[in-house]
Amino acid sequence: NLLYAKGVLEMQNFNEGQAERDIATAMAGLAKAYAKPNYRPIKATKDVLEGSMIKLSELLVEKSMKDSADKVINWATTWFPESEKLKAKTGGGEED
Repeated sequence: NLLYAKGVLEMQNFNEGQAERDIATAMAGLAKAYAKPNYRPIKATKDVLEGSMIKLSELLVEKSMKDSADKVINWATTWFPESEKLKAKTGGGEED
């Protein structure tokens, strides 16, 4: 979770190569972990990962990479279906 966040910070600081390596390495492990039905992330790092995924999607949109941003949000909503932050981001929250 923290390696993913580091990758997002690298991207934010325009260190694209390191960002891609960090995010790819983190995603390989995260996808395996979250695929296990009994996997429960540590709360502190779960919140960091959730926020990092939202930030990465925003950075990708800024770079005109909306398809990639949508993939990041799709992963995030799969892993964090109850997230209020993601519901607000995707318009999936309840309307008044």
